[in-house]
Amino acid sequence: MTEEHSPPRVSPPKRAVVTLAWGRHAEYLELTLPILQEYCEIHTCDLVVETSLLDTRRPAAWSKIPLLLRELRRYDEILWLDADTLILDPSRSIFDEVHETAELGWVVHNFEGQPFPNSGVMVLRATPAVREVLEIAYLQEDLIDSPWWDNAALMRVTGYGIPGLEPESPPVRSIKEVCLESGWNAIRHYPTNDPIIRHYAGDRHELRMVLMLEVLMLNSGLTSILQRRGYVIESFAAWIPRVFESAISTNRETL
Repeated sequence: MTEEHSPPRVSPPKRAVVTLAWGRHAEYLELTLPILQEYCEIHTCDLVVETSLLDTRRPAAWSKIPLLLRELRRYDEILWLDADTLILDPSRSIFDEVHETAELGWVVHNFEGQPFPNSGVMVLRATPAVREVLEIAYLQEDLIDSPWWDNAALMRVTGYGIPGLEPESPPVRSIKEVCLESGWNAIRHYPTNDPIIRHYAGDRHELRMVLMLEVLMLNSGLTSILQRRGYVIESFAAWIPRVFESAISTNRETL
């Protein structure tokens, strides 16, 4: 008679949603925080919001990489969200879209006929390959002032490359990636029929704010979340004059 043994319990991965809200980008967080909190509660994630730059010698976007390296020491899986993103449907888990053998999940757009992954929304797993990609991307100092900053460096190291910016022997590293449906990083310039996370990349700060406000006030699902969390919807309307005053001030400064 053989003794039966129950299979060992497998602990669920420790997950976090990580974002950087520094400078004017902190204003986005004032609008999106309740939605992020809702998402984390539904999908059992911690929420990590960094409000300081981790490298003041580089443009702010570069702090994403040391921040990810720091948090990958604490978490098994991370959903990175740029501050100018808004989750439209918190019930859907992006982690479910990334096969368990994959190490990196992101949306790959098409830019002027070339595949162009967008690092504004990424799922990363704490593997040696992911850490190596991040570390080597951070060493691409010739891209510090590139218009795409860290995104350009990650493209180089993962083998996508950018025409005109590639060295003779780019430092490509092997990583198991999955290309997500475009709705997980829906940019206004690349329309999609099923946006799940809206990314307001490429627009002026004031326009991003107005577009976020519009969605929060008109999307009944998000409105319900805000009300349940004690936010007064009408108070969001008070942001609109503030946004336009900011736009006017900015224009004056550039005259």
